[in-house]
Amino acid sequence: MDPGEKHLATDFLFGRVDKGADAPPPRVRGVRLDRLIGEGAFGVVWFGEQFEPVTRPVAVKILRMASLGTAAVRRFEAEKLALARLEHPHIAHILDAGSTADGSPYLVMEYVEGVSLDEWCARRRDDTRALVRMFVQVARAIGYAHRQGILHRDLKPANVLVRAVRGAGGEVDEPKVIDFGVAKLVGFDALRTETRQGPAAATPAYMSPEIASGSAEIDGRVDVWSLGVMIHEAIVGHRPFRTEREGLSGALELQRQIVEDRIRRPSSALPPGASRALRAALEDELDWIIMRALAKSPSERYTTPDELADDLERWLSGGNVQARPSTAGYRLRKLARRHKAALTIATTLFAALAIAVAGLTYGLIESRQQAARWRRIADLNRSMLTALDPGFAQGLDASLMRLTLVEAEYALSQGETDPIVEAEIRSALGAAYASIGEYEEAVRQYGRERLLRIGGGAAEGDASIRSIDNAVGRAFVELGNTDAAREPLLKASRGRDLIAANAVQNLAALAAHLGDLERADELLREAMDRKRSIPGVPPASIQGARQEWALVLAQRGRYADAEPIARELYAQQLTDRGERHPSTLRAANNLAEVLLALGKPAEARALLESAIGRLSEVLGDAHADTLSARNNLAQALLELGEAAAATDLYRANRDAFLDRYGMDDPRSILAGANLAQCLAMERAWDDAEREFRATADRALRALGSDHAVTLANDANFGAYLVERERWAEAVVVLERASPLIERELGRRHPQCLAARAALARACVGLGQAARALEVLDDAESIAARGQPLNRVEQHAVGIAYRAAQAAGRDELAERLAAALGAGR
Repeated sequence: MDPGEKHLATDFLFGRVDKGADAPPPRVRGVRLDRLIGEGAFGVVWFGEQFEPVTRPVAVKILRMASLGTAAVRRFEAEKLALARLEHPHIAHILDAGSTADGSPYLVMEYVEGVSLDEWCARRRDDTRALVRMFVQVARAIGYAHRQGILHRDLKPANVLVRAVRGAGGEVDEPKVIDFGVAKLVGFDALRTETRQGPAAATPAYMSPEIASGSAEIDGRVDVWSLGVMIHEAIVGHRPFRTEREGLSGALELQRQIVEDRIRRPSSALPPGASRALRAALEDELDWIIMRALAKSPSERYTTPDELADDLERWLSGGNVQARPSTAGYRLRKLARRHKAALTIATTLFAALAIAVAGLTYGLIESRQQAARWRRIADLNRSMLTALDPGFAQGLDASLMRLTLVEAEYALSQGETDPIVEAEIRSALGAAYASIGEYEEAVRQYGRERLLRIGGGAAEGDASIRSIDNAVGRAFVELGNTDAAREPLLKASRGRDLIAANAVQNLAALAAHLGDLERADELLREAMDRKRSIPGVPPASIQGARQEWALVLAQRGRYADAEPIARELYAQQLTDRGERHPSTLRAANNLAEVLLALGKPAEARALLESAIGRLSEVLGDAHADTLSARNNLAQALLELGEAAAATDLYRANRDAFLDRYGMDDPRSILAGANLAQCLAMERAWDDAEREFRATADRALRALGSDHAVTLANDANFGAYLVERERWAEAVVVLERASPLIERELGRRHPQCLAARAALARACVGLGQAARALEVLDDAESIAARGQPLNRVEQHAVGIAYRAAQAAGRDELAERLAAALGAGR
């Protein structure tokens, strides 16, 4: 960082200046202010301790009213609104907001104990990969904020703090982005006209050319530019633009350089003593990445921070960096580095695809014989592309598979191809992309195939079109786009063939995704009946439907029915397809999920630990099946008493789901609920409550109040409040959730019984023993069944026993006590 930087003119809400300023602490609701830790032109930052609703250290930002006009007040309101919408592990959280006694607005923020990013980077100047990994996390956090419609617009190292947190392998460093003080709420017209444009809206050294020139066209690429400056500074050792001047003249000089001067390549800006390895890394690919982030024209820059993060991750993994021109020599060189053994096979495959597709032009199809010949070539291409399915190419690197698909499509684009032949290949491309979890690209390929087939004379109700609709509908289900999934699946289900049966099965997946497990059960039974009535249906197709049915049975609490089906299917897949086939691995995960529900965590753990490594190899770390298996392994670890390891795994999984599916997908929300529950069991109370509340807000907004995931999180949050003896709050949460769970799952479902038990315990805590017995009015009948009580039943009967004692119902208490003794 240049010595003169602290003197440059800026217009950000809070900065780092004299921390020794002597100012009396104002009064903030629920917070004791201890010391002033930051002061800027428009406000101050205090360190303090919040004692309501929980005790924790906080940073309090207070607007200095006397020096501001209405525009700055609105900027403060924008910050409050922006931060309230952000729930990300690498973004500082807002905890409270209000006004002091003199009317000054304030924000109570999570206090982050860490060092600034530039200080952290300076300590690791020689570890380029560690620097790049850190910036991937920062870019992902900013990308998340952009997806919520929020720009930072003042990104700089001082606004990213790095702290050490406990991980599976010890302490790891994680970033926290702070100060969205000049954030622009994209699309928020009421604020847009009041948000100041031009160089005063950001720190000069990191501002983009658009801001420096006063452009009104501001979007997320301004943050991409700032990230580019920060990466340049971290790796090269200084920023691309510098000045010795101070104050306003220094700010204006930087503004001029940013708008007018050419940027040198980072490799040419390295100091003379830079290592040969760093110079080689920059010259080969990092130069391209940084220069694309720092493109003067926004149209030439990375469109989003996530695109920048993707390219940085490609560099880390040895993949093809998108910022670099993709010449054949470059692709083959990269491929050779990653896949020395597989290179000959891949090259042969590329060549076969190119030769086969290149000949598919109208001019060559002059007769039926030639048309048949090219159709056979299309079949050959389909076979080669199908071979990329992880079920066949077990363990083949996913990046190699994607490169093969890209090359296949490139071959299609060279020349005018026969529409029907191209449709066949597009169909294979779509299936291949879907098989590796690239559902958006699969939808694009299927859409192109549909247009080609309609253009070739196919009608809407034809089998070929319904097959496309079925594939598109399933892809949308996997993407969490339930609205888009319904119509194509309904169209595909109108028939009496295998396509229609598969569409019914996918409609069941849609119902399960929406939390309607009863409807999913009905549809899966219908799908299996249809498949059994169709001659020649492959057994694997029926097995796939039974696989999903077993999982739905387990989710409905019918574990005894689900277990034999899940065991049978896993054994069958293992025999028929081997231990590395995706269907076998999926069956292993489903069986583990049932075993967990039956209270057999040790068996589930053994099954999952052997499956997860293969899932990562065959499908990739970010595939939904891999993440699901890791989630189940975390649950097994938690039940086996390894709470710390479970927490680390749950947190990593939550972050992976958020990155892949976004914050509103049921899988992401469920991952957050699981993490919250694990934190509660580890007695990390503050973190658990924060996660419970954030998950509840997202679930209510995205899924609704009666979705299975919303209700599960509410029930767990209620149990957490009971554990903290916050009886009244628990009753409020559980009295709303318990009847909905009962309606959706039935009164005896383990989730429903657990929620009712927690509600009864809260009632006992409030001295309402009679009300507790009403909630658990079936406890005696559960105890009197003459069967061993499971863990949830024992807990419920135990609470009923305590309620009976408190209510003076001695005879009932004796009967329940006897049942508990027998049940143990």
